[in-house]
Amino acid sequence: MTKTKITPQAGISEAIRAEIAKIPGSELCYAKPSRVLPCLEAAGIEITPSVRSATSKLLAKAKKTVGISKEGEIISFDPASIEGQEATGRRELAMRLVEACGGNFELVRAEVTRLEQFVKTIRRA
Repeated sequence: MTKTKITPQAGISEAIRAEIAKIPGSELCYAKPSRVLPCLEAAGIEITPSVRSATSKLLAKAKKTVGISKEGEIISFDPASIEGQEATGRRELAMRLVEACGGNFELVRAEVTRLEQFVKTIRRA
């Protein structure tokens, strides 16, 4: 039988992940450890160099796994949102596109260009 060893470090890592999970995806790419550390300190965790290091590493890992799309990848969204386009408005749809691209405006521009080409192709047909 193998015993699972629960270390205090594992609890701290979970607390760090929980605080990172509270950061909205659109802001995560800009988040720094200084945003997470005060929350950890308020939760009663002593801020040591190892906690700072773990926070930095887990934040970097979270940024990678946010799901920022690669250039050329087609971004999908719920087709039902098109039905409520009049109510939602163009500004809201634009913000959704920016969020879907992870706040990377180069990807937004590339996606808009791709959509323009799509529209031109359909109009010719």
